[in-house]
Amino acid sequence: MSGKQEDYEFDPSEEFYDADQASVLKLGSRFADRYIIEALLGIGGMGCVYRIFDTETNSTKALKVLQNSLLSDVAVRRRFVREGRASLMLNHPHIVQVHEFSATPDGLPYMVMEYLQGESLADILMKSGTLTLARFITTFAQVLSALSHAHELGIVHRDIKPSNIMFSPTSRGRENVKLVDFGVAKLIDDSGGTQELTVLGEFIGSPCYMSPEQCEGNEIDIRSDLYSLGCVMYEAITGVRAFRAGNSLRIMHMQVHEMPPPFSKVVPEASIPKWLEQLIFRTLAKNPADRYANAYKLKIDLLDGRFRGADEGTATNFSVLPWESLRAQPFDETSSGSFEIPKDKPTAPAIEKVSPAATLAVGTISNPQVFKSFNWNVLKLLNLSGILTEEDLKNARHFQQLNGGDLGRILILLGRIDNNTLIAAKTAQHLIQLGELKQDKAIALVRKCQKTGKSFEETKSQPKSK
Repeated sequence: MSGKQEDYEFDPSEEFYDADQASVLKLGSRFADRYIIEALLGIGGMGCVYRIFDTETNSTKALKVLQNSLLSDVAVRRRFVREGRASLMLNHPHIVQVHEFSATPDGLPYMVMEYLQGESLADILMKSGTLTLARFITTFAQVLSALSHAHELGIVHRDIKPSNIMFSPTSRGRENVKLVDFGVAKLIDDSGGTQELTVLGEFIGSPCYMSPEQCEGNEIDIRSDLYSLGCVMYEAITGVRAFRAGNSLRIMHMQVHEMPPPFSKVVPEASIPKWLEQLIFRTLAKNPADRYANAYKLKIDLLDGRFRGADEGTATNFSVLPWESLRAQPFDETSSGSFEIPKDKPTAPAIEKVSPAATLAVGTISNPQVFKSFNWNVLKLLNLSGILTEEDLKNARHFQQLNGGDLGRILILLGRIDNNTLIAAKTAQHLIQLGELKQDKAIALVRKCQKTGKSFEETKSQPKSK
């Protein structure tokens, strides 16, 4: 038995996986002097994962060790070490955190990780079916944030698949998505390259989600992960795998030479937006040069798409283009956010022309006009109006910390306010600053705008009811 272990009492009524010969460690024993082995959570192609209790921190964590049958496999041990090396470099809220990577005195490598409670995307798709559009965008925006972090550190995951995307509920009832299992991760600057981890008859990754270059054993970069994510996205929105066949070799041949069928063929009854299909199929381009250059650009297009109609190419129907500030600096609550009223429309909030660089970043827009950033007083007015709660603002700040962006626009994305109400609040706040409107009157008008869906100008001009 590897690792120092001592007898430890545990509740025999608790249900555990049948460890038998597959388990490396004895349930209820002590490992590395501080961890109590509580339950076997799962057995993968490379290791066993346990729920453990850390006696030094009085917390529950997860422990991963190699399977008994693989302890003498030099290639597998090398791969496990690579996972440990890669994981220790990563520090991101949407990547499972590795607290310790070490080895026992007799040479058993192990990793201590955060313990995740929840389900994988594979579980959710099997039990509940496809993701709704809102949940889809929220999920993959978080995954893409995780990939951006890994890629910036020169780490390619190489095994993006539904079972490696975990949903972990937070104390506030939100879904926090975590990317897990960097067991076949590749460090881009490693001199060994891909071939170092490949042995005769073995391929790295999961065929249904492998990129063409990965299937052919060619050198890969971060765009390989984006292709794999495209396969996962296709499945998450349609409920059907992009590439299906009777055996792995046939699937890999399809990955290299064929494109998946369009959504209209596999789910003709589903109303999936055209922009989303175009986005996913771009990630599935056979030539890496035709895909997105990086995860950040893919995330921006995904978030922008949330504000498009089913047949729109760009978000031209919105007075406030939701995510242009993601391409610049995060919202600064201390800034004045002042603006001028156009002379021909005294009560309309001011607009400014987008610079050529900004227009290029957002895309081709028929009427390239956007509002300046909203200041904190606008959000405070919405809070005083009872339209936004402190919890809404707290959630928006949390989203901003992870993704950047303007708080007002984030609140639209989160479904807390609509575009018309946000514009009404900005107009009202400006009139307050000019001394032309009392705050209590402004609050009443903004509430009415939200209730009726009418513009601030139209609402303000309506005669008082008798």
